[in-house]
Amino acid sequence: MSDTKEDYREAISETLEILQFADEEIINKIPLEVLQKLNSQKSITYIPKFKEIEGVSEEKISKKAKAILAVLYRDYICTEEEKIEFDKKQYQ
Repeated sequence: MSDTKEDYREAISETLEILQFADEEIINKIPLEVLQKLNSQKSITYIPKFKEIEGVSEEKISKKAKAILAVLYRDYICTEEEKIEFDKKQYQ
């Protein structure tokens, strides 16, 4: 199965939906320009159906959305110490 532009647009839509459940404090760490860029690139036809974060299991989140969330976490949300730990885990 090959990745398509629409696959990535759907993953961005999932990511934005999941971020709706995050605390405002976390969202505020992500630059507005990044959020705007994600919004401009999301799918216009795919609507994720996550009702609440407790109802979102890892199986329901696409691998691409998990990757986007990981990048957002590493680049904007976690502390410097957490970044070091995150990087260690990524490269093991």
